Parts: sequence; structure tokens; C-alpha cells
Amino acid sequence: MAHPFLGLDIAFRSLMAHQQALEVVSHNVANVNTPGYSRQEPVFRAEGPYTVPEATRSTQAGQVGMGVRVTEIRRLNESFVNRSIWLQNQAVGKWAVMRESLDHIEAIMPEPSDGGLSKALDEFWGAWRDLSSDPESMALRSAVLEQGDRLANVIRTYSEQIATYRQDLNTQITSYVQDINDIVQEIAQLNAQIVEVRAVGDQPNDLLDERDFLVGRLSELCSITYAEDAEGSATILMGGHYLVMRDEAAVLEAVPSVGDPMLLDVEWVDRSVAVAPGGGKLGGILEARDEAISGVLASLDEIAVALINEVNAVHRTGYGRDGSTGLDFFAGTTAATIRLSDDVADPVKLATAAADPLDPSSPTGPGDGTIALKIAQVAERAVLGGGTLTISDQYRNMIGSIGLQAAHAELNEEASKEMVAHLRTRRDQVSGVSLDEEAANMIRYQRAYQAAAKMITVVDQMIETLLTMGLVGR
Repeated sequence: MAHPFLGLDIAFRSLMAHQQALEVVSHNVANVNTPGYSRQEPVFRAEGPYTVPEATRSTQAGQVGMGVRVTEIRRLNESFVNRSIWLQNQAVGKWAVMRESLDHIEAIMPEPSDGGLSKALDEFWGAWRDLSSDPESMALRSAVLEQGDRLANVIRTYSEQIATYRQDLNTQITSYVQDINDIVQEIAQLNAQIVEVRAVGDQPNDLLDERDFLVGRLSELCSITYAEDAEGSATILMGGHYLVMRDEAAVLEAVPSVGDPMLLDVEWVDRSVAVAPGGGKLGGILEARDEAISGVLASLDEIAVALINEVNAVHRTGYGRDGSTGLDFFAGTTAATIRLSDDVADPVKLATAAADPLDPSSPTGPGDGTIALKIAQVAERAVLGGGTLTISDQYRNMIGSIGLQAAHAELNEEASKEMVAHLRTRRDQVSGVSLDEEAANMIRYQRAYQAAAKMITVVDQMIETLLTMGLVGR
């Protein structure tokens, strides 16, 4: 038969098991608002039956069990859902940064706008057309110079502001690089702790939650590939290179670009290899800078160069009121340097006539506006896009392209956010803490604890009865 203290032992095991279960409930409730926390639950297991040795049979299991124990504190988490969220985070981070960058470019070049380049171009060509009808008017000549100066200022301002914004992105790039370095260092440290905890047979639930939360933050910054080994250590790669391997973390650095020292590129420290972040905020900001923003600057340069070359080519062939000829109207070679030429600081030097008006033998006379009209007609000439686009067409195409790219980025950002929200809802159904459910578990474990305590009291009374047998009447 079993020893008389078996019931006490069983009740005590139940007491300890349900006390531990209540501690798990308390931990869940305490972390109901903790980002990245995964709900935990105790796993109960019945103890094996008590072995009763008897003289008439070999030792074997009896029919009375040994109670209950908590074999593990299980973490309720779906790794597949987590990894799907990380994948979508990369898209959200990339498209959000690209949309923000493109929105900023659109804000610099608002269209339609009274202060925009389209209006400046139209008024510039219109001023030349007006001058062609009355080339002797000093007021119209001054108007041409005013509109030319305004047009050059608009182009130059756009180029300067966009170039400044592109350089300002260096601050964000540096910040993202530092964030990545900090996160991967923390993950490497957590890897070491997780391996140590598992080595002694424990379950590092909270450490795993913390690591998953950090990986989620990392996935917002760059594209990653994630894997775990049998010991629970995480390996993370970016662009085919190790970011984290066991307790070692790589280091990134932002360095001046070889092509343009005013811009920053990202490299692996001690590897002399450029980083390919792919998606995430870092990938998005580099793509926006190197493709979208640089493309806008290149397009503005094409517009400025075409304007300078085409207007100057016609203007050089004409004559001013003072007989001057061969003069440039615009100076500069790019959008950042375009300005009015010093040659035409005096309005009388504006070339409007096809022949020298001071030459008595001139066939045109002093009222000739042929050259002014030809300059106005430059607006209609297809001088860009391989002879398919006018200067205004090129600008409209550029503005339209920025708008389409911004809309595309916003659409992809919203779609990715919706997917992340859906996946997080799915994750919360498994990993999220429900206060109602925890309250029900608390009552259930509390009553089991009370029952175990009552059983100890009953067994204690039974033992007391046993110990007092034969003492009555003495």
C-alpha cells in the first residue's frame, strides 16, 4: 500500500503547480500592453503512478497517481506569421520613405502654381512675343529681362532646393545606419543569453519576445533573411552578408560617396563592400535619392541646358538697338548655374532684329522683331527627348512622373500596411493577452489552489487521527 503521507505530497504538488500557473497569469496581465509580448500558458502533466513494492509480486506501477506538475511555460507564438510581418515591414518602410521623399519634391515644385516653372516659361515666351511686335519699346525690353531673370531664378531655386534636400538625406541615412548597428548588437547579445538559458533546460520566453521585437524593428530598416539554429540562436543576413551570427554582429558605416563626396553611401566595416539594403527605410531612402531625386535633377539640367543653348543660339544671330550682336541671353551650364548673361544687362542690347538697325543699308529697319519672334517660337520646337519634346513638354512629363511615382509609392505603402495590420490581428489571436481569458484562468487556478490547500488540511487531520490511535483513555 502507499505510504500515509502520499496524499499530502500530491496536494502539495498541486499547490505548487497552481501557484506557478497563477504567476503565469499575473505575468500575462502585467504585459497586456507590452509591444511584442507573447502570451504564455502553463503546461500541466500528471505525475506517474506511485510504485508499490510487495512480496507477492514484482515491483510495478500502482493505481494511485502522484499528482501534477508544470512541465513548461509555453510561449504562444506563430513564427510563420512573425516572419510574414517582417517581410511586409520591409515594404512598408521602403514605400513610406519613398512617398515622403517624392511628396517633398512635389512641394518644392508645386504645379499648377503662379510661382511655378510652367507659368514662368509661358510668361517668358510671351514676353518675347510681345517684344517682337514692338521691338523699340524699352518697357517690353525690360519685361523680357525681368521674365528671363525670373525664369532662371525658378530653375536655379528648384535645383538648389532639391540638391539641398538630397544632401539633407545624409542625416537620415546616418540615423538609419546607427539604428541598424544598435539593433543587431542587441540581437547578438540576446542570442548568447537565449543559448545559455536553453542549455540548462529552461524556456527563454521573454528573451525570445524581445529578440522578435528587435527583428521587427530591424525589418522596417532593411531587407533581411532570418533563420534559427537548433540551439535557438538567430542568424540574420542582409544582401547575402551576415548582419548577425550567433553572438557576433556586423557593423555598418556611412561614408562619402566616390561619385559625389557630398552624399553618403553605406558600407560594411572591415569588408570594403557596399551595402545592398534592398527594402526597408534605408533601402527606400537610397533608392529615392539615387533614382527619383537624382532623376529630377538630371531632368532640370536638361531643361536648363536646352533653354540656354536654344535661346542663345538664336539671340547670337540678332542685333540689339545699338547694333550689338553675337551676345548670349543666358549664362551658365546647368540648372544650378543658369542666370541672365551680363551681355544683356542693358535692355538696348537685347537682340530683336535680324540685321543691324544702325546700318542705313539694312533691309529691315529699326522696327524689326524677327529674332524676338524666333526666340518666342523656341517654345514650340521639339529640342528634347530625341527631338520629340518641347522644353515645356519635358517639364510636364517630369512633374507627371513625380506624381505617378508618389501615387505608386502611396498605394504600395497602404497595401503593405493593410497586410501588416491583417497579420498582426492574426498574431494577436494567438499571442495577444485577453484580460477576460486571463480572468477566467485566474479563477480556475485559484479554485484548484484552494482545493489543494483544503486537501492538505484534510490529510493533516487524517495523520493526526492516525497518530492519536491507542492514546484514548490513557
